[in-house]
Formats: sequence, C-alpha cells, structure tokens
Amino acid sequence: MDNNLTDMDNQNQNFQQNTAEPKVSAGVPLKTVVLIVILALVAISLVYVAFLSKDAPLKQIVQETQQQQEESLADTSLSIDESVKDEQNNEYYSIVNIDTGKNSVVGVQLELYYDPSLITNVTVTPLDFFPQAVEVLKKVDQPNGRISYAITVSPGEAAVIGKGQLVKINYTPIGNEGISGVINFLPKTEVSGESTSGSLLKSTSDGEINIEASTSVTVQSSPTPAVQ
Repeated sequence: MDNNLTDMDNQNQNFQQNTAEPKVSAGVPLKTVVLIVILALVAISLVYVAFLSKDAPLKQIVQETQQQQEESLADTSLSIDESVKDEQNNEYYSIVNIDTGKNSVVGVQLELYYDPSLITNVTVTPLDFFPQAVEVLKKVDQPNGRISYAITVSPGEAAVIGKGQLVKINYTPIGNEGISGVINFLPKTEVSGESTSGSLLKSTSDGEINIEASTSVTVQSSPTPAVQ
C-alpha cells in the first residue's frame, strides 16, 4: 500500500514538471520573453511612424529652400520694344530683347498675348542672340491672340550671356483707323540655364503697339465661321 502511494506521488511530481511553464536558460518564463519582444516591436513601429510624420515637413522645407535658391539665381529680363513701321513692306514689328544679367542662358520659351481684333498676319522669327538658334516650338493662335514660341542654342553650342535681340514679331494692323494695344508676357514664359531646372527669368516688360491712322490699304480681319 505504501509503495503504491509513493508511486502515485512520483507520477504527480513528474506531471507537474512536464506541464510547468517552459523557461529560457536564464530562468525567465518564455511568455515574458515573448511579451518583451512584442512590446519592443511595437515601440520600434511607433518610433518609425513618428519619424515619417516629422520627415514630411522636412522634405517640404528642403524643396522650398531649393526653390528659393533657384529664384535667387534668376537674373534674366525680357522686354518688348514699342511697335515700329517697316516702310518697305508696309508692315509693323516689335522686337523682343533679352538681358541675361549674370545668367548663362541656353533657351527661352515665350508665351505672349495680343488683342486679335487689332493685328493679324502675326509671325515670329529668331534674331541673332542665339547664333545658330533652334526653334523648338512655333505656334501663333490668331483667333485667341496667343503666341507660343521656344528657341534654344543648337546642340553642342555654349550657353549665351549678355544682352541682345531675341526675336522679331511682325504683324499687320486691322483697319486704318489707328490702334493702341499691348503685347503681354504670360506667366508660362521661361528662361533656361545650363545648371538649374528652374526658370532664370527675373522680370518682364510688355511692349506697346501704337499705330497711327492711315489712308493706306490694310488687311481686314476675316470673319470666323460659326460652329455648326
């Protein structure tokens, strides 16, 4: 009888030992170790999220700083002379001038507006500022009075610095009663340099069109067909 009781006690002790919570070598329960690992991962995740939230305004600050630096480099001005009459061809024209200041320029994109009820037969031709100019974009939208014109140095040519005449805008007045208008620079006008992605344009000056009344024959505007 006593032997049976002793055997039962030994079996109970073995069962308790087998079902006891496993421990790591240092004597710390495995559940505690797992909990510590989970808490550590949560803490790392929170730190990462906080870093990302702080990183967003930092990127914005960097972008704004780069933009300010590019704007501080802009030193080029564009201007349009008052209209001049070409007596030989009985036409008028305006010259677009450029002054690069301290900038080295490789290209210019002009976005201009004029009153289409005042002038017609508008054309744009390059002058000698870029010695071997390449016309990248050349579009005259007569119904809307819009000029889109881009010009660059030829491939392999060096950037240009200084003052000069960029392009010539020819046009014919509508009617013979005399006109007064303006050729305006639009916001998308840009000046490109060698080492910056931003525009180097610092300022613009619009050009006046002043044409006196004349008895000579001038071109009349053609009516725009109605859209059916």
